[in-house]
Amino acid sequence: MVTWERDNFRTTGAQAGADLMMKWNFPEALVRAVRHAAAPVETRLKHRGACVLHLAAKMAADNGYGLRGESDEWEDSAEMKSVVGLNDQLLRRAKDETTENFARWRSLME
Repeated sequence: MVTWERDNFRTTGAQAGADLMMKWNFPEALVRAVRHAAAPVETRLKHRGACVLHLAAKMAADNGYGLRGESDEWEDSAEMKSVVGLNDQLLRRAKDETTENFARWRSLME
């Protein structure tokens, strides 16, 4: 999808989103995370926030909560986990806690 976006629009949805977020005065760290989320892996690994975004989006997609068409875009590589300071055990615990909290929140909204 990213290649198609660049070929057709000379930018990506991530870059456009980051530009809007910057104009709306979102925190710089969040803008950078979004901007570099679609960057090549070697660039992404230099930006902790982009790695966090990938890990979280992959977790959401694996749980069936991701956005259609984006599930294949997200990664949870060992390199990204290292940049963020997570291992598989911590990531699994975060996933379990997040799933439990989301289920509780969802039940309150019904």
